[in-house]
Amino acid sequence: MYNDHVSTGRSKWTYSYSGKELLPYAAKLLKKYDTKEAEARKAMAAFMLDRTKSNRDHEVKKTEEDIVSYGTLHEQCAVFAHEFERNPDKVYELGIGDVTFFEIVSNTEPGVLR
Repeated sequence: MYNDHVSTGRSKWTYSYSGKELLPYAAKLLKKYDTKEAEARKAMAAFMLDRTKSNRDHEVKKTEEDIVSYGTLHEQCAVFAHEFERNPDKVYELGIGDVTFFEIVSNTEPGVLR
């Protein structure tokens, strides 16, 4: 309680994972973002066929942002998966944000690997 607000080194910790350990997580995210990008593109195609839908419509703009966002994440995960497959024995030092990004630890069960 007294040390809760004292500066700690936790934010600077790194976590070591091999490419072989990271590959399944990258592959899972690659599939996830591929699906989300495809869904957004399908929605945009439907909007473009709907003559009552303006290109300035909030839904159209949101879908356009989703395509860019999911497309970017899909591309990044493809590179990660390629790298981890190429170097399965290489050890990667991940920060806490990287561990969260790859969804290595369950959010519902802290401290329990999936």
